[in-house]
Amino acid sequence: MKYIDKVLPQLLLLAGMVTSANAQMYTSGSRLVHVQEARTPKEGTLTFYNNMSAFGQAATSGTAWDVRNAINLDYSFTDYLMIAVNATLYQDLNDGSGEANSPIHDFNLTLKTGSFGFSADYFQLGGMVNAYFPVGESPKHNTAFEVYRGLGVGLHLQGFLSYYGDNLFPDESYSIHSNLGFSTYFDKGKEALDTKAGGINIPGTKTPLPSPKTTKAVSELKYAFGAKYPFSMLDLYGEVWGNVFLVEPDKFIQARETYSYLTLGLGARPIDLLKLDVSLDVLAAGGTNKSFLNTSELGGGIKDVNYAPWKLNIGLKINILPFKTTYAIDPSRRYEISEREASEIRSRVRIIEEDEAVTKDKVETLKAKRKDVESNLKQLRDLLKQLDTNQDNN
Repeated sequence: MKYIDKVLPQLLLLAGMVTSANAQMYTSGSRLVHVQEARTPKEGTLTFYNNMSAFGQAATSGTAWDVRNAINLDYSFTDYLMIAVNATLYQDLNDGSGEANSPIHDFNLTLKTGSFGFSADYFQLGGMVNAYFPVGESPKHNTAFEVYRGLGVGLHLQGFLSYYGDNLFPDESYSIHSNLGFSTYFDKGKEALDTKAGGINIPGTKTPLPSPKTTKAVSELKYAFGAKYPFSMLDLYGEVWGNVFLVEPDKFIQARETYSYLTLGLGARPIDLLKLDVSLDVLAAGGTNKSFLNTSELGGGIKDVNYAPWKLNIGLKINILPFKTTYAIDPSRRYEISEREASEIRSRVRIIEEDEAVTKDKVETLKAKRKDVESNLKQLRDLLKQLDTNQDNN
């Protein structure tokens, strides 16, 4: 992509300012755990992913649990454009009712573009736009132990920058990724709490407090940085991700603190058809509750805990199209390379060879210039020597 070189300095400056990702997994593939890759799957790729996250801790009334289950479906229209649909099928409410929001808690529609390579395709650029739609009553989306996702419709924009250690077989090489995102939620005037279910009463009475409504539309930056190192049938992930609120939620919102999480993950891919992900999120910053409520008042039974201190994520990815069942164990992996993939590999090899040819030409040019400089220096030395001889004769 020749035009990439013209805008590269600006893009690198933007990516260097902050890196980002979402706490939610908007796509099935083309990502680590929470961090998106800039590469998009090949045209015609169809992928399904099911993810469950869970947190549990001893509380005053037994054990407080927060369980969330979501599904993702991706399809690539071209090598550079894909669409993704995400739906949360189950979410514990933790509002004192003991209930969950199901069969649909929220859903997302995402359009992602990427695979814009430069520097012989070692670097890739991409971006996405996402629309978020909560389902059901708005108090059900102010959930204890969860990061802020908005009580109303949300819009998220995000950019990606990725580096791959091997430009011919990027999936088989180590890679480094950064994202930058901005989110805004159209949730002003939404009812934020079910005070009756949470047992939040007027002091000295058994009458629930009137349910407060939000007074502003929340917006935030989301950031993250991730790396992947693949082995023969395993992938190792490491991530740092979080947010910075530009417009903070109201004081009666549970998830109103700027946060940061660390994630370590492991992906097992015994065959090309399937992949199993297991990862652990650990809260690194944002554990101090700045809301006037605490989790025990919302039914969680854990005092002054806003975000989950840790979360276990388990996911299963199914590569539906193109359909492949070859084993991924090296060194006997059987690559099923289509003519189109083979043509792309030949093209990349040709680019590398052209770069090498250009480099050789530059080296030869430098050698010629060096010879010219050495010849000029020799002439200067001879001239100085001649001048010195003439002076001595005089």
